[in-house]
Amino acid sequence: LYVQFELGFDGFHDKKDRIYRVEQILAHESHTEPTAGCPTALSFALAADIPDFEKITKVIRNNLFFTTPDNRKFRENDVFAVDNAFLEMFTFPLLKGDMSTALSEPFSLVITESLATRIFGADEPVGQTIEAGNEFDLKITGVIADVPANSHLRFNALLSVSTYPSLYAKDVFSRWGDNWVPLYVLLQPNQSYQETNEKLRTYLKKYQGERSRNELYLRPLKEIHLHADVSGEFAVVGSIKNVNIFSAISIFVLLIACINFMNLATARSA
Repeated sequence: LYVQFELGFDGFHDKKDRIYRVEQILAHESHTEPTAGCPTALSFALAADIPDFEKITKVIRNNLFFTTPDNRKFRENDVFAVDNAFLEMFTFPLLKGDMSTALSEPFSLVITESLATRIFGADEPVGQTIEAGNEFDLKITGVIADVPANSHLRFNALLSVSTYPSLYAKDVFSRWGDNWVPLYVLLQPNQSYQETNEKLRTYLKKYQGERSRNELYLRPLKEIHLHADVSGEFAVVGSIKNVNIFSAISIFVLLIACINFMNLATARSA
């Protein structure tokens, strides 16, 4: 069961074979650093420069303090700032709300079914507001199904990423030196992963200058949980080494059981 669970990570997404995470190799003076963080300006540039992508979405993890309408306060650690492309790219069913508009406006929030029950009970959540950080109100624009356990993206709420410029600097997504935005892409149907990967390898030179040694590459969605070894991960990832060890142990135990069965059968026939 452990092996099956680990190998099945992120396998429930309908478009899983076309979804990739853009990762970066940061070139420091003395070493290189693989990271899931990309320049904040990258998503807009890729959309304008490279036609290989059907969808591009930022996925930024946040911690927010919420105050409910009945004045209960709690901290939610798994809030992702995303846009509508996230809902269209990944298979996280939206139970209430409009997928094409739920995260269009700043200060919009989509919450999971369990969080909706926790906050609003049996009341209708869509259209209500919730206070965040004692600073601003968020409008509930949708309810999404709870995230499966075998997802490397685990969240309880989705905040519209367009809220960021309203809360922080207006140029927050225009910077090439800030490397903290995880980026996911959906390749066009029949687009070659290898071809796109080659385009990305030295792409940053266009915006960071020819002296830039930072490189971009694509990580297939299905490889993230067991094969990624980068900084900036959302959660603790699995290990293909452990999966192989458990698989070998399982095969060995099964082999011993078969040998014992054959020995027992031989002894009985004798």
